[in-house]
Amino acid sequence: MGTFPRAGEVDVGSVGVEAVATLFIGMIRAQAQLECLMHPQARPSAAQKDRWVRLAVTTFLKAFGVARN
Repeated sequence: MGTFPRAGEVDVGSVGVEAVATLFIGMIRAQAQLECLMHPQARPSAAQKDRWVRLAVTTFLKAFGVARN
């Protein structure tokens, strides 16, 4: 996933840190929770979990990331 954003690389704007953190955690766990509820006998693979995390991080950075020059 590359490097973790350093100070100043994420702009939470008027949303606020707490709300943005809640949104991020929700993106990370939402799909897995839904899968477990809808298909309790199935277990997501490591690759599927990785995909969910990558999608959440990519979405988060597109929404709140600061463009690098």
